Amino acid sequence: QRQMCIRDRTYVELMHLKERIKVNNSKNPLVIVWDEKYLNFYKMFIPRNVDLKYIPLYQADIHDVFSETSLEYKNIVIQFNGHRYFCSTPRIAENMKKEALTKPDINFYNYINDCTNIPQKSIPTKPTIPSLTIQRVNHLIKQIGLSDKFVIFAPEANSLKPMDDVFWNILAEQFSQKGYDIYVNSYLHKTNIKNAKTSCITIDELFILAQKSKGIFTLGSGLSVFLTATNVPMDLIYTDFNSKSIGYDAALAIKIYSVLHLPGNSSDLIKEHNANELSSSTLSNKILARY
Repeated sequence: QRQMCIRDRTYVELMHLKERIKVNNSKNPLVIVWDEKYLNFYKMFIPRNVDLKYIPLYQADIHDVFSETSLEYKNIVIQFNGHRYFCSTPRIAENMKKEALTKPDINFYNYINDCTNIPQKSIPTKPTIPSLTIQRVNHLIKQIGLSDKFVIFAPEANSLKPMDDVFWNILAEQFSQKGYDIYVNSYLHKTNIKNAKTSCITIDELFILAQKSKGIFTLGSGLSVFLTATNVPMDLIYTDFNSKSIGYDAALAIKIYSVLHLPGNSSDLIKEHNANELSSSTLSNKILARY
């Protein structure tokens, strides 16, 4: 597994974890990670004096315990043996689409904060990376032969329909002709980009690698939301949702899930594209024009 996917909800919740603990007046808080592969991701945001513990759990079991009584029930708290257990609803996509009928300005960032009772003016926590991780990334760059001039491709997303390999290979070839090395982040192993470099890498290492890159090109995924914190030029491509039951087309996806809803993100640095409105050649040329 070269890299895992990151859920946008998880990232937004971690951004405001310190404030969430404060809002709920939690004493001796414990953050539970149910999947070990997310440990490094959580460690980037855990405040001091907050415990973090990996407890292997099945996601289906979590959903069964924190079952929703209705779509409107957003934040679930269970009290047991003198402790409170918090879990926010896993069905935000369905909820937001329903609420968008009467709330046209709804977006994922404000919605998630509302679910967890976080004030909209709360200042997000920036990820913290140990110096040892930076050293590992510097070694990795030398090991796989990345030049100082490289870009990152992240062509996969669980929720969105993929762009075909032809598009990514044409874009990669165009950047190669301009003297860029290509690093590809792939966790589904479904995208084949010729002559691209890759490696087995953790999420904190990917973050540092992305900070050192000249640009990031990705589908509009949870990972792309997280990588906006690198302050590197990005191009995000939105396609229709995979799930027909949820029923998001690219236009609705970009409207609700635009990373420009996050505080501090700028349309000067981050460009978002609706793949349904552009041909593949027009899209690749539009992306290339900034480089």
